[in-house]
Amino acid sequence: MEKKEFVINQIGSLEVLNWIFAFIKPHKRWFTFSVLMSGGVIATNLLKAYFIKNLIDHSLDGQLVKVIHDLVLFSLVIVSGALFSYLAKLATGKFSLYALRDLKDQLAGHLSQVQLKSLGEVQSGDMASRLNNDTDMIHNFIKSTLPTFSVQVLLGIGAGIYVFFVNWKLFAFVK
Repeated sequence: MEKKEFVINQIGSLEVLNWIFAFIKPHKRWFTFSVLMSGGVIATNLLKAYFIKNLIDHSLDGQLVKVIHDLVLFSLVIVSGALFSYLAKLATGKFSLYALRDLKDQLAGHLSQVQLKSLGEVQSGDMASRLNNDTDMIHNFIKSTLPTFSVQVLLGIGAGIYVFFVNWKLFAFVK
């Protein structure tokens, strides 16, 4: 992995994201797997809405065979959604922990090269507390905030597409 210097100064949020993604990049297989499984979660959530609509329509029409067929498919969607959700959380946990390990390795390497005179100016407990808090914040961002934000944006886009195909007038009104 390419060495990146951690500079404590005012930097833009885009630079911070690039810096964080530098730690995710070596673990792109887990990241890609997480994105794909999150796509599966989004698809199953949208399919649930579709099957609920079909269940209501077919039960109001009194079509028992179609209701049973939709219930079976709805059950499969629920089970596959749970599987996708589990695999997405597993993959997100893996790449976030690997990224955190790389970050801590880089910080330890940086601290080992700092002169003892500079370390003596700062209380060791204060420095350890800051390092732990900051790395925990980065880990939480990678593990939960980034995936949640991505899933919510994609779910909104998918819901918009679904509404467009169900009733384009409703889509035009909502937009």
